[in-house]
Amino acid sequence: MIRNHFSELSSLFSIYFGQDYDLFTDAETAERVIDGFLEQNGTQVIRDILEETKEFQVTYAGRINEGMAEHFSDEFMPESWG
Repeated sequence: MIRNHFSELSSLFSIYFGQDYDLFTDAETAERVIDGFLEQNGTQVIRDILEETKEFQVTYAGRINEGMAEHFSDEFMPESWG
């Protein structure tokens, strides 16, 4: 699997949920971070994210956590967001 196969999702996680997330939003919850992302990005980026999310779900059906660890472990720590 190519590491940046899910490049839009990777950007979402690293930018909006990464260590510098506070440069893009003052949100304190994952839901509010997503709201900020939706407000700050155009419809094409949002469509691309949705398409990659669908592809990710199909690729890692029944093993989403494994897929998250494989692709995004250095960009996103879900424990930090509850």
